[in-house]
Amino acid sequence: GDEKVGPRMDFDEGGQKADVNAVLIGAIALGLALVVALGVLWERKRYSLVAGKTEDEEPEQKAVPETDRTGLRKEMFAAMNSGEAAAFVRAAERVIKDLEAEGDEKKLGPASECRERVYRARFGGASLSRNDMEDIYKIMARLIG
Repeated sequence: GDEKVGPRMDFDEGGQKADVNAVLIGAIALGLALVVALGVLWERKRYSLVAGKTEDEEPEQKAVPETDRTGLRKEMFAAMNSGEAAAFVRAAERVIKDLEAEGDEKKLGPASECRERVYRARFGGASLSRNDMEDIYKIMARLIG
């Protein structure tokens, strides 16, 4: 009579349950795990590129001659006056790396403070206002001479 043939989607007193395709559920779970794994690997690769660039650049850079420090100071000043935070950060990083390579104990403390502020702006996404640039510039100008 009224008996249906094939998978049943209704729940009745007969006790049969809806058919569940275990292979489909497994494939969906595997796909989600794969997406999560690829996301983690992608982020690790991006981080290693950012971290790797700074490590590769440091050994190649040598102490900047005194005349170049003056040029870098002028570059920082020009970037500060034009409001170009990215150019200011690049010049400040070069001065900081040079001062740290020099190893003068009196300059390491202020240079470290400036480095933290510059790195927060470059890698941490913090904004660098005109006042921040002026503060960093004043410290760096004193250190450069």
